Amino acid sequence: MVYDDNGKLVGAECYLPATSRRFFEAFTKKKTVNGQEIEILDEEALRKAGLNEAIGYRIPTENKSSMLPIIIKGFAPQQNGSAIFLPAEITVLSGSDFDVDKMFVMLSSFFVSEYRMADARRDFAKTNDMFRGLISGLLKAGNIEALEEDELEDIDEEAFKKWFEKNKENYRRSKPKIYKYQYDFSKSPKQNGRKARNTMLVQIMYNILTSQEGSEAMFNPQNFEDLKEASKMMKIIKDPRLLNLYMEKNDLTIDEVGQALWNTSKEELIDFVKKNDVVRSPIYPQTFDYFHDQNMAGDALLAMFALQVSAAAKFQRADITIKPRHRFTINGREIKDVDRIMNGLGEHRLKNVS
Repeated sequence: MVYDDNGKLVGAECYLPATSRRFFEAFTKKKTVNGQEIEILDEEALRKAGLNEAIGYRIPTENKSSMLPIIIKGFAPQQNGSAIFLPAEITVLSGSDFDVDKMFVMLSSFFVSEYRMADARRDFAKTNDMFRGLISGLLKAGNIEALEEDELEDIDEEAFKKWFEKNKENYRRSKPKIYKYQYDFSKSPKQNGRKARNTMLVQIMYNILTSQEGSEAMFNPQNFEDLKEASKMMKIIKDPRLLNLYMEKNDLTIDEVGQALWNTSKEELIDFVKKNDVVRSPIYPQTFDYFHDQNMAGDALLAMFALQVSAAAKFQRADITIKPRHRFTINGREIKDVDRIMNGLGEHRLKNVS
């Protein structure tokens, strides 16, 4: 793990699998080792291209402790397959248990240029007035990198494609070059295009994970404990048979169930459900109906869940309060605002959403 002078997290150095020879070759440099010339990663070239930072995450994703801001330090030998090398701390942060744990990686959008496309387009423009005007428009807009893309649908007419196919070897690079899509804030999201928007999103996520709040959440793994406890409470409330058993066991009225569940420990809840829950056979139609209803309810709540998860992050420190007439009470605590980092129990609010 890499930290700055103030102890702030910068990122986790890693070695990615060498899955693309084109990507790897674009950032290599020659080095002599024991009298033999080999190729190694040019870290400075990768950093200058803005492609040394990425986001690693596991599924299921539980808060920021399931995510990692990655600094690409190098590439593992091809013999290692799809294995990724990470700092030892990842086993504690993400709850890895060595059962072939998987990590997914989000990279900034980029394209590999094997030909000097800008030169080719300029040369063709010398003989084509219409094409010359289109190229001039890009140059005036300062969009020089776009000229290097292998194919621009809005610009490359059939005449140029045929001409380039005959002459492309004259423009082949000795070494592939990689360009990162950049988001232009002077343009609308639509004008930037999906690839530029994706690059911006990766950068936003990286900045969040390396911020003070993001780092605190990342180094505070929860292992789904609060969610496990809540799921057992909901299972008892939703299942009439379990609810009646719980009320009989604890001599409760229906109005007392909520507070009783809240005061029951997670271990007791898990033990009660384990001993009294019905084992559902996969061959019964009732089992299919049960899980179908459960999945459909989850699907209906997906949009609401996504909105609330993002809102919790957006509203922190935003000084947003709820008008008195709209305030409500949960477990004896009046909810007055939606912008606090800590909830009424002294817990990080973002810790309780995934």
